[in-house]
Amino acid sequence: MSVYERVPSELPTSTTSTATANWDFGIGERLVSLSKDEIVQRLQGWMAASLPCVVCGLALEDVFPGDSVNQPSRGLAFMSHGHYGSTVYDPMSDEFLELNICDECLTKASSALRVLRHKRVAYSKPETTHESRFWDAARD
Repeated sequence: MSVYERVPSELPTSTTSTATANWDFGIGERLVSLSKDEIVQRLQGWMAASLPCVVCGLALEDVFPGDSVNQPSRGLAFMSHGHYGSTVYDPMSDEFLELNICDECLTKASSALRVLRHKRVAYSKPETTHESRFWDAARD
């Protein structure tokens, strides 16, 4: 997986070489591939910076720079303590995985009906149920 960073660009450009690859992202911005050393430097210490987007690899800025909490700007953080159906991760302990997804990838997934939105509804104590529907980024 590659990790990318948005950088300012006076003119949108598209170049590739063996060392790095740059892609047009929008007027005034482009994506630049980060080297392994740059990634390690950004993630030194436990969660010294936000994780990149799990879908597109975009480097996300931290809302509170220097804080040890993963709080991505222009994205969401998700945690999973595992799942019985997973053949990859179900630790049965206090461990969890954390990942980020940028707002753009989340909105695209919503448009493709790949995101569910749940609402907790308490009917009576202590019973709680959930209402579910596809999440609509434009409406919600």
